[in-house]
Amino acid sequence: PWSYADFTIASQPIFGMTNRRARAEEGIEIMNAKEIILEAGTILKKRYYEKQNYSVKERFHLLSQVDIEMDKFISKRLTESFPTCSVYSEESETIVNGEDARWILDPIDGTTNFIMGNPFFAISVALVSDGEITEGHVYNPISDEYFFAAMATDHAYLNDERISTAQTAHLPEALIAFGYSAKMEVIEAYYSVWKKVFTECRKGIGWVAPALSICNVARGRIDAFIDTGCSTQGQAAASLILKKASGKMFDNAFREYDYRSKGAIFCSVAIEGALRNAFTKSEL
Repeated sequence: PWSYADFTIASQPIFGMTNRRARAEEGIEIMNAKEIILEAGTILKKRYYEKQNYSVKERFHLLSQVDIEMDKFISKRLTESFPTCSVYSEESETIVNGEDARWILDPIDGTTNFIMGNPFFAISVALVSDGEITEGHVYNPISDEYFFAAMATDHAYLNDERISTAQTAHLPEALIAFGYSAKMEVIEAYYSVWKKVFTECRKGIGWVAPALSICNVARGRIDAFIDTGCSTQGQAAASLILKKASGKMFDNAFREYDYRSKGAIFCSVAIEGALRNAFTKSEL
C-alpha cells in the first residue's frame, strides 16, 4: 500500500525547514499535516457525542462552539509545525505568516450534520502554493475515512488505498447529490436548472457537507455532486482528491473550474456527458 509517511519525507518539510528545526529544539512538537488532522479528529469524535451549543450565522447557516474550538486547535498546530505558512479558515481571520504557502481550513465541513447528529462531516485541509492546491486532506473521524491527494502523487487515496470514480454513464443508473437543505428558493432553483436529473436519475439527495460529498464522487460511491453555494474552504481539499481520482470539475455552468469560486459541478468522466445533456435541455 501507498504510505503517506513516505510522501511527507519528500514534500512537507520544505516549508520553513530552518524554523521548524529551531522550534523542535525549543521543545515545540513538530507534526505533519496528517498527524495534526488525526489528533484533531480524535477530539472532534469525542465532542460529537456531547450535547452541542450553537449559534446562527445567518438563516440556515449554523455555527457550533466546537467549530470555533477546532478552528483554534488546528490553526495553532499548523502554525507551530509550518511557521512560514499562512492559515485561511472558515471560522476565523487569516493567519499570515509568510509567502511560502497557505493552508485552507474548514474545521467541520458539514456543521449542520454535526449538530443534528448525522455522522457525515469532516475536517478539510488544503495546502496551496502559488495559487495551486498541492495537498488535499479530508477526514471523517466517525467512519475513520481519511482521503488524501497531492500534486506530487499520481492518484487519490482513501486510508492509503487508491480510489477512482464510478463508470456509470446514464442518468437512470446514476446516484446524484445536491448541496441544499430546507431552503425552498434554493431547492426550486436547483430543480429549474436540473429538472431532467431530478426526474431521471436513479436517486437524488440533498447533502450539506461538500468535502465528503466530493470525496464520495472520487471513491465512486456516487456519480456527481452539484452545489451552487459551497465555499472555498469546503471544496478546496476535496477538489484535488477528485482530480487525482480522474474526476471532473466545472463551475455552475460547465465552464472552467476554480476552487475560489462559489459552487461547482463535481462528477465522474463517465456521467459528464449525461449531465451536460441534462443541463443544456433544462429550463434555465
